[in-house]
Amino acid sequence: MSAERNMETKLLKSLQPRYEGEGFRFIIEPDANDLPPFLRSYRPDAIARPAAGEGGVVIGISEIKGPAQKAKNLEQLAREVAKHKEWRLDIVLADRALQESWLLVPSLAELESDFRALKRDFVELTADEESIGDLKVQLLFGWPLFEAAGRRVLLEHDIDLPRDALNSKGVIDNLVTEGLISDDDAASAIDLLRLRNLIAHGYLKQEVNAEDIKGLFQLIEKLLRVGAPGFHES
Repeated sequence: MSAERNMETKLLKSLQPRYEGEGFRFIIEPDANDLPPFLRSYRPDAIARPAAGEGGVVIGISEIKGPAQKAKNLEQLAREVAKHKEWRLDIVLADRALQESWLLVPSLAELESDFRALKRDFVELTADEESIGDLKVQLLFGWPLFEAAGRRVLLEHDIDLPRDALNSKGVIDNLVTEGLISDDDAASAIDLLRLRNLIAHGYLKQEVNAEDIKGLFQLIEKLLRVGAPGFHES
């Protein structure tokens, strides 16, 4: 077994308890008999199937600075899985430089769900003037959602993630470089990142207002629309 395949197998085995804990049957390197017809020509790294019912999860590995063909295959797989609503694609971001560690990139559906929940909380907060200070919490929870959406969109567009895409500024820079957000949106994101960093590092007197949160929501919504053109959020 090659070093690359050995790393991927170890990574997938470490993921197995996660999916089995959700009631799935986890299959590494599935053969044709394990796959629905639409997946048989793609041979995904792993799949997770429910005990009963249709659909499941396709698991694909995207390695930072990995082989270009691997990234291309993942892009094709993402397009095919998107045609089947009962299936989702989980992208696992692997990095050999970090002791063969991995990060599971949230799916677009998960990001959309979290975004809607965050917006509902925002409406409740702004309806109660006594809770306006909790807008800081909205920023602290909303910023990771922006970063996660940015990484997912980069992967969905077959863009090989450089190592700096693991930090906040790197996400913004790569989104601009690839033409996925405008220069104006990037400038807004940088301002929000500075504000988020001040709050996160204990400068709690820093003011966060409703317009800051609305601006963050607009950026997240734009990314989700780029990743899933059918997404609409009022």
